[in-house]
Amino acid sequence: MQYRKPWVSSSKKPSRLANRALLGLTLAFALGPLARFGALAADAGAQPATENAATPEAAAARIKALRAAADKGDADSQVQLGTMYQDGDGVTADDAEAVKWFRKAAETGHVEGMWRLGSLYLSGSGVDRDEREAERWFRKGAEAGPADAKNQLAEMYERGNGVGQDYAEAVKWYRKAVEAGSARAMSGLGLMYAQGYGVEKSDKEAAAWFRKGAEAGDEMGMGLLGDACANGWGMERNDEEGAKWYRKAAEAGYPASLCRLGVMYFEGRGVTHDEAEAVRWWRKAIETGDQEAMARLGLSYAQGRGVPQDLAEGALWLQRAAAAGDAEAKEWLKTNEETLAATALRDPNSDIKLPPSLGPASRGKITDYEAEQPGAGTSIGYSSAAVRATVYFFTLGAESIPDGIESVPVLQAFDLSLKDIEEAGRQGAYKNLSPFTKSKGAIVPDAGAITALCARCTLVQEGIAKDSAVYVFGCRNRIVKLRLTSAVAEADTAKAESTAFLKAVAGWLR
Repeated sequence: MQYRKPWVSSSKKPSRLANRALLGLTLAFALGPLARFGALAADAGAQPATENAATPEAAAARIKALRAAADKGDADSQVQLGTMYQDGDGVTADDAEAVKWFRKAAETGHVEGMWRLGSLYLSGSGVDRDEREAERWFRKGAEAGPADAKNQLAEMYERGNGVGQDYAEAVKWYRKAVEAGSARAMSGLGLMYAQGYGVEKSDKEAAAWFRKGAEAGDEMGMGLLGDACANGWGMERNDEEGAKWYRKAAEAGYPASLCRLGVMYFEGRGVTHDEAEAVRWWRKAIETGDQEAMARLGLSYAQGRGVPQDLAEGALWLQRAAAAGDAEAKEWLKTNEETLAATALRDPNSDIKLPPSLGPASRGKITDYEAEQPGAGTSIGYSSAAVRATVYFFTLGAESIPDGIESVPVLQAFDLSLKDIEEAGRQGAYKNLSPFTKSKGAIVPDAGAITALCARCTLVQEGIAKDSAVYVFGCRNRIVKLRLTSAVAEADTAKAESTAFLKAVAGWLR
């Protein structure tokens, strides 16, 4: 068995990658607060200083009591106080002070104190960065700590997070964690056998450990056992058992199995063939960011399988999958490039359809900024022989955008648009930027055309003198911005093409 081994499908069409198991848990504790170790201080008498502190006076009294307990050597209080200094919670943030209190706790054998001290050595916060010292404290914490701590150290050695990557050492700590009763470590050890990391590669041994982890209640083990059963890794292929374990893993919250259970329904493997049910599971998987599920949902819309056929909706999901790195989605978009160019696609952040052309201008690149910057929306490029235009749909975070030009979000967007152009000029993108000529009115003179705030200027870009215009207005619960540029030397042609483009925009959005 190989990690990320291609899915074995009963269909004739080559199937997609399915074995996308998570290699352990996110090591948040190695880079920041140790949330997972909150339960280790089982006998902690003190609570965080801000908890139940209804007034500043009560909070101050709580901190004073916590400090008094820490000064007397109570390790739990020392860790809590160190965490407060690390997070700036109720006190002024001070990593050096956090190091002091974590060290006091760690030197008494407090496991969380050891891990937290190690994390600060690893990041160089409040102390000189020292990976060896970080590893020493992580190891001491694992040796003294429960099964989870041992499993975390195994994962760190496997990934090389905070310690030097060492598969043999990872296997050793996985075994220690297994002996201490960690179900996740059983699954992790299975992955080491599946990949041949630190041990001799063995599909059969991997599947056996996946089963141990699954039967002990580990959701990753359930999902991996589902992979083994559905693909015949280290055992006879058994679709019914594969579907059973995928369902258990999905219901337990293991993201990868949501998509795979959908595949089983789509292909009728181990369950009754039901494409609508497959789509339902893929939608659940998409909520976790699963790029394969995005691609599969996109293909379902494009082909009309499990959902009504809708090429625009399909392209949207395939574009999102491709942006997340899905190779098959990228391939599909490339293969169908001509078809998509003639199709009205959907704005990723609204129900607005994006026509393939507006007057003489053809649609180009669609860019979704929303995930990186909420409220930033989408940009869509359009171009003709003489004019380059960009259409923007965004909200600036406003819950509603009235039509027209009088709302605060629209006025703010107009001011920001001009400031962006001025800033680009200061950064050297433009030269000889003229003062803006501002106006408001119909974007084209025809009766009933959309009214917008407008600003015009001239500038030089890459040595070419250009006319530039910005139009901003509210429409369809979005702020709409149009940015048009054209070479001054092509003014006559550009004027005719700009007018035709704006007339098409008015007809599209009106």
